[in-house]
Amino acid sequence: METIYLENDITIMYVEAATFPNGLPEAYEKLHALLPFGEERKFLSVSRMDENQNIIYRAGAEVLHENEAGEFGLPALTLKKGSYLSITVRNFMEDTSLIGQAFQTLMQDPSIDPEGYCVEWYFNEPDVHCMIRIADQTITQYTGRLFPSLS
Repeated sequence: METIYLENDITIMYVEAATFPNGLPEAYEKLHALLPFGEERKFLSVSRMDENQNIIYRAGAEVLHENEAGEFGLPALTLKKGSYLSITVRNFMEDTSLIGQAFQTLMQDPSIDPEGYCVEWYFNEPDVHCMIRIADQTITQYTGRLFPSLS
């Protein structure tokens, strides 16, 4: 486990998957039809549970200028700056279940932000940082779960 510090908030535009996990390929196809993978922007997908305990997954990409999400007709959200606990999964396409395992490990840490997202930062083609934001000092104890068991 390592810590990654985001110096600034990052706004991402996204395509929401219809279902988790089956809807992920279609969400990524829609996103990459609009925004091919490249080095000019970060590709960060986020997920968290809704009030009905369903996982809401959003395949996302960094917004590079103020009106960009609107130009593509996509909703946007902001990832808060700060420290994120991270596990890097190398060659994730060889075994995508390693991403879920990484988040299960991260969620055991009592310092994570219970309001934070599970963030997948696809920093290059084969590898991904699995990250969860560390809580601000005002939050002293993690008492919930972001995900049910993914095994």
